[in-house]
Amino acid sequence: MSQHYSFDASWEGERQRLALIEEWLDPHSIRIFEEHGIQRGWRCLDVGAGGGSISQWLCDRVGPGGSVVAVDADTRFLEKLGAANLEVVRADVEQEDLPEAAFDLVHTRFLLQHLPERDRVLEKLARALKPGGLLLVLDSGGAPPQAMQQVERFNRFGLAFLEAASKTGWDLTWAPNLPQRLSALGLEDVQARSFREFVRGSSAYAEFTAASIDRLRERLVATGRIDSADVDATIGMLRDPVSAFLTFECWVASARRGEASPR
Repeated sequence: MSQHYSFDASWEGERQRLALIEEWLDPHSIRIFEEHGIQRGWRCLDVGAGGGSISQWLCDRVGPGGSVVAVDADTRFLEKLGAANLEVVRADVEQEDLPEAAFDLVHTRFLLQHLPERDRVLEKLARALKPGGLLLVLDSGGAPPQAMQQVERFNRFGLAFLEAASKTGWDLTWAPNLPQRLSALGLEDVQARSFREFVRGSSAYAEFTAASIDRLRERLVATGRIDSADVDATIGMLRDPVSAFLTFECWVASARRGEASPR
C-alpha cells in the first residue's frame, strides 16, 4: 500500500475489514491463479499484500522451491504469517523501486485505484517480471454499486463516495483502461474481463462496504451530498439480509513480458 491509501492499518478495525474483502475476493483471485497455472518453484511478488491471505496462498502453491515477496507500506499483518518461503518488505511502491526482471508472477489487488502515481507503479510492476513472467491485476472501477431498494438514497451515497474518493486521488474510473495500458507498456498476451455480483445485505461484500463507509464517514459528509443520517441508513441497508445489491464492477487483467524489456 501507499501513503495515499485511504484506510489506515493502525485503525483497530482494519484487520477485520481486510478479512471481509478476503472472504469476498479470495475465491475469485484463487480461481484466476488456477486458470493461469501458477507453478511450484515460481518466484512471486505480491504488491499491496494487505492482510496476507493471497501471499499465504501463493506460498503454499509455489512450495519450498519457490518464494513470495509480499510488499506493503504497513506490514504489521504480514509479519504474523511466518511462512518459510515468504519475504516481507515494507515499502511505498510509489516512492521506492522494485527489483527488475526478477519474478515469474507479479500480482496486485485493489491497490492501483488508490494511487495517484498508478501508471508509474504499473510500469514498475511490468519491469519486475522475468521474460515470460505473468502480471495479474485485479482492481475495481467502471459501473458503481447498485441497490435493489431505496435506490435514490443509495445513488446519493454513490455520488458522495465518488466525490470523496476523487479528492484523495482514488480513481474508480481507471480500471477499464487496464488492457490499453498493459499493451502500451509492450506486454504480450493481454487479457481482461470484468465482473459484478448480485449479493445480499450482511454478505462479506456488504459488510466490507459498510465497514469502509463507516471509516470514510467524515469525508462523505464533507461532500455536502449526504449527512451522517444518510451514512447510517446506507450502512443499515448493507447489514440488512433482506436488502440486495449489485457489487461495483471489478476488472481482472493479465499480461506477459516478452523477451524485450517493457517500455
